[in-house]
Amino acid sequence: MKKLLTISLLLCIQFSYSQVQKGTIVIGGGINLNGNSGNSTNASNYDRNSSNGNFGISGSYEKFVSNITAVGISLGYTYYGSSSEFDYGNGTQEYGTKRNMIQIGPTVTRYISLREKLYLTVGGGFLVGFGTTKDIETDEKSKIWSLGLGVRPGVAFFLNDNFALSAVIGNLF
Repeated sequence: MKKLLTISLLLCIQFSYSQVQKGTIVIGGGINLNGNSGNSTNASNYDRNSSNGNFGISGSYEKFVSNITAVGISLGYTYYGSSSEFDYGNGTQEYGTKRNMIQIGPTVTRYISLREKLYLTVGGGFLVGFGTTKDIETDEKSKIWSLGLGVRPGVAFFLNDNFALSAVIGNLF
């Protein structure tokens, strides 16, 4: 009985801080940019120079359907490029790909109140992606598609009734 009373009390305290309301709209987005390059010499005496890079931009629109749950849509664009050049001493050979993809899908986020303006968030979504890939060596283009399912835990801090700072830990799977 004590455990049930304690859990009930904690849940009452947790939801008594609710700041968001049904109908509230959340607009978000993100930018991702990374790359690397390297050189190596193989035991067979050829040199390899390689590099790759990734750029992504995304946006989301969510609307609270209750005081703790928001549903919406996410849209994103990703570019990925990689290249490797092998120098065999008597000539070079280059390999690589370039890929462009657009992703879209539904999202749902649950907000769990920790303090008056601080929330633990658990978001999830399903993405479908469409795009093209191009082989650098052959100049051949192919159509590609992808499916993604993810869970994103995070935190949100409301600065006021109109603005919040949010941080998530990527996609867990």
